[in-house]
Amino acid sequence: IGMIASVLAKVPVRVYTLHGLPLETVTGIKRRLYRAAERLTFKCATHRLIVSQSLADRAVQLGVCKETDYQILADGSACGVDRSRFCSANKTDPVVEEIKSRLDIPKDSLVIGFVGRVTPDKGMDCLLGVYEQLSKEHDNLYLLIIGDYDPARTTGPDSYRERIEMHPKIRHVSFVNEIVPYYYTMDLLVLPSKREGFNYALLEAAACGLPTVTTNATGCVDVVADGQTGFIIDSGDFDGFKNAVKRLIKNPRLRLELGQHAEKRVADRFDSKRLIREHTELYEKILD
Repeated sequence: IGMIASVLAKVPVRVYTLHGLPLETVTGIKRRLYRAAERLTFKCATHRLIVSQSLADRAVQLGVCKETDYQILADGSACGVDRSRFCSANKTDPVVEEIKSRLDIPKDSLVIGFVGRVTPDKGMDCLLGVYEQLSKEHDNLYLLIIGDYDPARTTGPDSYRERIEMHPKIRHVSFVNEIVPYYYTMDLLVLPSKREGFNYALLEAAACGLPTVTTNATGCVDVVADGQTGFIIDSGDFDGFKNAVKRLIKNPRLRLELGQHAEKRVADRFDSKRLIREHTELYEKILD
């Protein structure tokens, strides 16, 4: 709507940034409508940005745009990570201890974290299934979920809300304004997502020195270096995902090594100062 309006208003410079493709996980008439909307938006724009290479590849594959229709700034993401913010805390900070106490998570527990909307697209079935199985093998294992429920999946016998609230060691927190101390309550972050644009939870967790386990979905593979900062598992491979999480649970040294590499990778490639500079230079060039 914004792009159509700007064309009609004869705005000379129109920059569109593609952050994700909802059409990836819908079918039928809705998929065709979503694709038509994306293609029209691309046509209306004078300059087109895409936040990750895997998202760009998928957009081309789905006929949303051509390979010459877009550009990716730096190594991707919309604006990178302000590392000074995410490196400002640690696991022994009083606020972190307060969060654990408030959520009734024992100090000697091991915490799997998830940050994002509680929705099928984020792979909640896989996440809950993996945790439900692993929690039977590890008495001190907790799952911390941070994010709002998807209204479409909060009722019914198989609802996520029911599974989360009935489990004695799953903790759920809705949207929070200051996420940083919550990352430091975690020992690893998992995201079995089915689609992304460029996932920021993975990036933020890496900035906090956390290892991650995710899928090879669009927008996830750009954030995690498989075997170096975490593990990338084929989307839909439940056993593979479970084994990767289990491997990190049982190996604290591996968690530390992957987390350190993740933090360095963010510093080298995804610092917000670099992304801000790239955007500023682009806008100055366009408007020159």
